Amino acid sequence: MKLTRTGVWSDIKRANGGFGGATLTWHSWPARGCGYGIVFFHVAYVPAFTKPAFITLPPIFDHIVPILGNCVPLFFVISAFSLTYVHDKSVGQDSWIGPYLIKRIFRIGPLFWAMMVAYWFLWWWPPRHFIELLIINATFAFNFFPSTHESVVAAGWSVRVEMPFYLAFPFILARVRRTRDAVIFLVVAGTISFASLFWLSGNPDYASKAFTSCIAMFAIGLLAYRCFMSWSDDAKPWSCVAFLVVASAMYLVSWHFPIFNGQFNPLFWSCAFGFLCVWQAATPSRLLANSVMQWLGERSFSIYLLHPLTINQLSIHDVYIWIWQSLEPTIGAWAYLPCVALTLTIVLSLSALTYALIEKPGQKVGAAIIAAFRTRSVSSAAA
Repeated sequence: MKLTRTGVWSDIKRANGGFGGATLTWHSWPARGCGYGIVFFHVAYVPAFTKPAFITLPPIFDHIVPILGNCVPLFFVISAFSLTYVHDKSVGQDSWIGPYLIKRIFRIGPLFWAMMVAYWFLWWWPPRHFIELLIINATFAFNFFPSTHESVVAAGWSVRVEMPFYLAFPFILARVRRTRDAVIFLVVAGTISFASLFWLSGNPDYASKAFTSCIAMFAIGLLAYRCFMSWSDDAKPWSCVAFLVVASAMYLVSWHFPIFNGQFNPLFWSCAFGFLCVWQAATPSRLLANSVMQWLGERSFSIYLLHPLTINQLSIHDVYIWIWQSLEPTIGAWAYLPCVALTLTIVLSLSALTYALIEKPGQKVGAAIIAAFRTRSVSSAAA
């Protein structure tokens, strides 16, 4: 395997396998891209839920921003790709699954649970079925119930899609050892996803966010990794061309020829994202390996969970309307960008706090549990 940037893969392993202090390189930019892309997307559309639609997109952005709704599928693909790299050699070793699951829980759980409390204090929980909602959200089970799939935490639906995959990942990884295995897994997962989209089409929102509808995206990420490992170094750079071709085709299809009202677009876009993973793994960008990108990448989960709350509050208090009415007469639809800039400023500031006060301490607790687990295992083995 050819490394074009020193330490790229060791950084990925530390970032996924450790708790903080890792230098995030190519694999972390999709996480940042997901967070920022979703902010651009939601600033354009979420205010319309609380106020009459008034934001219009400037040139170029009117074609780019609608596509940014696919940032979450991008994260699903990259998650499977990077997790496979980190744990591929762990298969067959003793006692790797327990620490792996603990890391996943304490990477995601503390902030998500804190956001549940925040939304409760804001009186945004539904007034009925409090105990039921508390249980299914705290245990990440809400995605399996169509009426609660959005979670009490805005944008939390994707967390519940991730958690079943994380739980099944050791089982999947143990059986998908070759490229052929990954192709078979993708065919099975793709069949499940397409069937789920058709079966649940009566509830389009749930259909697009159900775990069964998204499982093929993870399968694409796993296949992308197997291809990356099996392709020659000369072949890997062609993944850039493949990504550009598939992404261009998807842009034309989604913009001009939407199939089934676009409900399959995230799956098709995920194919392009698979090539993107291979391309960036083979030739990662120099722009990503610096302290600023590391800082942003470490806080990407906070950015993702905090941005809906921030956008909602700015919209409710007419901040976006004030910016728009003040600037739109002068700069037209470009007033959209100051709205995004203000949102990102607030979200990044809050993310710095939540990372320091919630995420990092939670990761340390997880690390302590893993250390105790390993000490106990060693003691048991010695006995």
